[in-house]
Amino acid sequence: MASVDERIRVIRETNDLEIALRAIRDSNHEIRLAGYITLVEMRDKDAAPEIESAYLSEKDDKVRGAALIALGLCSDGGRMDLFVPVATDPESTDNMIAASYIAMCESGFEYMVEYAAESNESERHREIAAKVLEDIRSGRRERIEKIYGIAP
Repeated sequence: MASVDERIRVIRETNDLEIALRAIRDSNHEIRLAGYITLVEMRDKDAAPEIESAYLSEKDDKVRGAALIALGLCSDGGRMDLFVPVATDPESTDNMIAASYIAMCESGFEYMVEYAAESNESERHREIAAKVLEDIRSGRRERIEKIYGIAP
């Protein structure tokens, strides 16, 4: 059997929808993460139901964040019913809050993240929303991907 690094390389280099969808169901969290990153890049709307199903059963926080962002990019109009509860839950981790805000921005709901940056009751949530907006608007996508767990 191929090593994890080799499997990740294949997932990332082939950029194949079926391979990426199989990867998000893998038992290894690094393989799942590579699958979601590939799906983020593909932005294939047909993948949204599979991504949502996998997201709902995902336990690893870093991978859940990547799944949420992939869902934001691959679903028509975004899934605010998933994004908003994560972004407003005081128990959410910083990674998940940021992932939710990124997904909102990528789905065309940047104005909601602006509102959160200005008006959220939680200072922590306001700071994360402001940082996500700053990074997205300044073109620092690579930084976002690394910090919030959606890069290899």
